[in-house]
Amino acid sequence: MRCSTVLLRAALLLAALLPAARAEQRIVWAMVDGPPFHLGRASQVEALGEGTTDRLIAQLAELMPAYRHELQWMSRQALWKRMQEGVPLCYADAFVTEERLRWAWMSEATPGMPLALVTRPGVISSPQGAAVSLKALLAQPGLRGAFDAQRSYGAPLDALIASARPAPQRTPLPVEPALLRMLELGRMDYFLEYPAAVQHHLEQMHQRPALEVHRIAEDTAAPPAAVACTRNAWGRGAIESVDAALRQIAKQSQRGALLLRWVPPSFAATERPRIERFYKERALRSDIR
Repeated sequence: MRCSTVLLRAALLLAALLPAARAEQRIVWAMVDGPPFHLGRASQVEALGEGTTDRLIAQLAELMPAYRHELQWMSRQALWKRMQEGVPLCYADAFVTEERLRWAWMSEATPGMPLALVTRPGVISSPQGAAVSLKALLAQPGLRGAFDAQRSYGAPLDALIASARPAPQRTPLPVEPALLRMLELGRMDYFLEYPAAVQHHLEQMHQRPALEVHRIAEDTAAPPAAVACTRNAWGRGAIESVDAALRQIAKQSQRGALLLRWVPPSFAATERPRIERFYKERALRSDIR
């Protein structure tokens, strides 16, 4: 009888511990709208599309079989708020900033792609594709830039925007097709976006607005994008597994092809050598901070 009681207690203790063990082996990926990084709105990893971040998450899931990978769609504001609160999450397309390192572990995942300045024709005197100074534009009170409230544009550009006087308003911006139409209608004069995202949305639009895409003079060293996981004990284990998987991905021969798929040829020609250099170096080093 005593033996049965001991065994029963042991079974109950094991049952109580199993949910916790399962929870530690679960990764919830925060998904944020934004083609061509996410194409479609998958609810399971197996259904992820051909977006650049979709493919990265799918590769990570394949190389991290010890974890059960789940997807949750949310806003950028919600994902950073949850990480600050200690909710176990990972996000596969984050810029590293000192503020975010207070609540997230980070590991470099993909080489940074430079942002572009998107305007209507005639707003800027420089020819299409030429480098334009964001600092100079911010100093022109007659021009209105649109900047997303919950987005980092990389430390150098974030600092330029924050130091501008008068300070530009930062508000939640709509997804690209609506934003392109707002630009066309003169609701703002310019905004910042990745050329690949602009190109993708233009290709999906029935009536394409007339736009100009310029290089940003101050965005000469685009920072890499990183995977971020909540900065707690769970997140430390997750980011170590992520980092090991990212080094394996960096060794693959087609590692940079997806990043260049949507990039205009004028940008791709200059970015391809830098992308290849990033992956060769990343395959040889760990990166957890």
